[in-house]
Amino acid sequence: MVKLSVIIPAYNEVPCLATSVHELMQYLKARYDSFAKETEIILVIDGATDGTLEMALQLAQAYPNLQVIVNLPNKGKGFSVRRGMVGSTRSKMRLYGCRSQYPSKYAGWDAQGAGGLLLCDRLKKSFLFQD
Repeated sequence: MVKLSVIIPAYNEVPCLATSVHELMQYLKARYDSFAKETEIILVIDGATDGTLEMALQLAQAYPNLQVIVNLPNKGKGFSVRRGMVGSTRSKMRLYGCRSQYPSKYAGWDAQGAGGLLLCDRLKKSFLFQD
């Protein structure tokens, strides 16, 4: 059983945030037997000015395993990714972008959380590698 955190840095993402989160949740539910226990979504709102924070808070009410972290003022994407990593409680972390900025949607993740852009595997004590 893999324990997976998906980190989503977000800045002014109103046009795509809800759809991206819903699609990601459906994908994870289909892949992980104990979805609610095994996975967490960390949405880091980076000083957004377009209603992204309000939308994120609504999504957090709909999905109990979605956590919202807020940067005020805007700190940049690198800071947001690091902040999401620090907030993670799972053994593996993956980066996901609302605008599909990472290799193919969900980056070929398998049921063990392998494949695609892996930010951190705490069990291997490794950071920023492609598996």
